Amino acid sequence: MRVLVTGFGPFPGVPENPTAGLVAHWRTTPPRLPPGVHLTLATIETAYSALSPALQALEADGPFDAAIHFGVSGRALGFTIERRARNSSLADRPDARGVCPPPVLKRGAPDVPTRLPVSRIVSALRRHDVPVEVSDDAGGYLCNALFFTAVSGLVPGYAPPIVGFVHVPPVTGLSGPDDEIMSKPVFFRGAELILAEVINASRSARP
Repeated sequence: MRVLVTGFGPFPGVPENPTAGLVAHWRTTPPRLPPGVHLTLATIETAYSALSPALQALEADGPFDAAIHFGVSGRALGFTIERRARNSSLADRPDARGVCPPPVLKRGAPDVPTRLPVSRIVSALRRHDVPVEVSDDAGGYLCNALFFTAVSGLVPGYAPPIVGFVHVPPVTGLSGPDDEIMSKPVFFRGAELILAEVINASRSARP
């Protein structure tokens, strides 16, 4: 089984992204994985033109059975499991390269659902007292754009059966000093619980 986990780098207004910190942490301290599970980790540049090429390049380590894309949100108070990706963006908010996207990302459906096991993830986090909520609004910025790109089949060859997006709050020691909501131990523990539930769901879906 091959699983992909991505985070984002910095972007305007967010010089330190905790999801990049998660990727760096798991590279040095890998999460516990069942036998036979291979984990690919990547930090994606926060630029609209980088999203599809990044996923296509990562397919060299695939094909993936599951993928979890993480991003930070200043509105989040805990892990936020996004249920729908919208085919729209904030045309007046530039990315890390200073580029603004078109209002509509691609021709097609106005929104698409996640393929993460939302109920299983929420239950697991709540059992371990990790803050979690669900959302039907992934925003209009790069997180939503990556989410939509990942679940819409827009990248040739990139089609994990289980894939979706999770927003995280600012994290102590991984975000700016004035934007800290969650501690690193809780953050790392919660991310590992999400990973475990995704792996379990992927195994259950196999014939």
